[in-house]
Amino acid sequence: LLSVRVHCGPGTYVRSLARDIGEATGCGAHLAALRRTASGSFRVESAVTLQELETLAQAGLVEEVILAPDEGLAGSGAAIVTVERGQRLRHGVTLPPVARESWPAAAARVYDAGGSFLGVTRVDESGRIWPLKMLPD
Repeated sequence: LLSVRVHCGPGTYVRSLARDIGEATGCGAHLAALRRTASGSFRVESAVTLQELETLAQAGLVEEVILAPDEGLAGSGAAIVTVERGQRLRHGVTLPPVARESWPAAAARVYDAGGSFLGVTRVDESGRIWPLKMLPD
């Protein structure tokens, strides 16, 4: 039995890696177990068990461990829009084209002028801004 720790980026197929190692060594290989210990900024060491979450909820302390909805998107671009444009996005309306270089990324977090997280948008080839996943009012 060989134990391997792999640090990889998105799109890596660890099961295929095991198969390829087996082929390269001429002995075959497969995974007996696979455990993801990190994804982006999230680490298994920071995880909370269901039992811990239930205990915190009973004590009224669950807010101490629940992350903000945009926490997992911290590595993506972010844009700020007016309240009016934010409401339009929240209601599924696309926004008129912008210069692509003025928008932070093809897919970006969007905040209103007050700093409230609205959701995630994408910009198409024409520069039009499309709501992808928006939070309700």
